[in-house]
Amino acid sequence: MKDFWSETGKIKRLLDKRSGLILFLDFDGTLSPITSVPQNAIIYSDVLEILKKLVVIPNCRVIIVSGRSLLDVKRKVGIKSVDYCGNHGLEWEIDGRHFTAPVKLETEKIENVKKIIFALAQKFPETVFEDKGLTFALHYRALDSKRVERLRKVFEIEMEYYINTFLISVIYGKMVFDIKPRVRWDKGDFCSYYLKNALTTVERKRILTIFLGDDKTDEDAFAKLVDAITIKVGYRSNSRAKYFLRSQHETKGLLQWFLNCLMIG
Repeated sequence: MKDFWSETGKIKRLLDKRSGLILFLDFDGTLSPITSVPQNAIIYSDVLEILKKLVVIPNCRVIIVSGRSLLDVKRKVGIKSVDYCGNHGLEWEIDGRHFTAPVKLETEKIENVKKIIFALAQKFPETVFEDKGLTFALHYRALDSKRVERLRKVFEIEMEYYINTFLISVIYGKMVFDIKPRVRWDKGDFCSYYLKNALTTVERKRILTIFLGDDKTDEDAFAKLVDAITIKVGYRSNSRAKYFLRSQHETKGLLQWFLNCLMIG
């Protein structure tokens, strides 16, 4: 990976050759700082203002691609002219129309797993259970560090059967267990779907695609968007992204940089 700021000249030349820009943006840890309680996460007003300016520029599209539920991430951002994707790619809204991934979900069995995770959260009161509809999560950022290993062991014991029978997959994120149905569909699949279905063939050839994210689920998009400018928030040597930002604090500067490029032309 290369430092994004060391390559802005090259990226600006690429942008100048294209007729537009698509910005796929993760939410937690990218647009918003990570918080111990998911409900407390916010986008700072100055970042929100930049997003509002970007979406009114012709041939610029902004798509928020989050692990949160679709409804939750829409409420957090609150910009109508933005497209949204939730639950790690399983549901999305394009131009106000709602879609879900073309996969079969064993809803009843997933509900049973959800009940087990909810009960586990009661045993570890400092954890936060997050029900996102199609997926769910157990956050343990506020848990005493001495109890984290115990939580991990109990969680793995409880989930072993469901993982081994290919009912669920677990994403071990930043102080969170993200549980989703074991299906062949992720953020990368959604982005590929979006580029194929929301754009014409001519638009796809003329537009520059950016994906910005910070966590493991974003690696799926980094891997599949081979022609895009993929940027990881936070350096990690084994990331599939082409570029990196040093921290979430640089997100505002990156968005402002793209805004300036589009306004100057």
